Amino acid sequence: MDNDAGTNQANEGQTSGSQAQAQTSQSGSAGRTFTQAELDQIIQERIGRERQKYADYEDLKKAAVKLKELETSQMSEAERLRAKLSELERSQADWQRERQELVLKHALAAAAAKAGALYPEAVYKLVDLASLEFEPDGSPKALDATVAALRKQYPMLFRSGSGSADGGTGGRSAGGLDMNNWIRRAAGRT
Repeated sequence: MDNDAGTNQANEGQTSGSQAQAQTSQSGSAGRTFTQAELDQIIQERIGRERQKYADYEDLKKAAVKLKELETSQMSEAERLRAKLSELERSQADWQRERQELVLKHALAAAAAKAGALYPEAVYKLVDLASLEFEPDGSPKALDATVAALRKQYPMLFRSGSGSADGGTGGRSAGGLDMNNWIRRAAGRT
């Protein structure tokens, strides 16, 4: 029994020693562990500090809008009209540029198709748009010459010659026989 009492005292000594070590490691700043409540509190404090930094952001946005309105109201009527005019001129220039581009695409596609282009959109992409000149009404000048120059430079984009699919007969049937008659004759039905 004395032996058992000694063992119990030794176990108690080891337990209290390990508890002391655990307390020492917990109290040390390097190995400290936090509870969930402590983490939540730290995070909330950090969020609060960040919110304070940007607390006046909405006020600044409102002040910027008011400043813009104030500047607009202080403009004279002539300044407002000048600003509106410049905005409309920019809009018109954009519209004119888009219109001219569409007219050019259409006119160039028509000229390329007339010249026998296999891919009129490829011809459009190959044309040096900066070198083209335009009529006062906005239509392009000398597209046929431009397409002819491209035809010389890129002959593979155009049909060669003006042949037809009728085998060179020029639209006339040979001896009054059309394809159906040739088939009937070959099958012995004529």
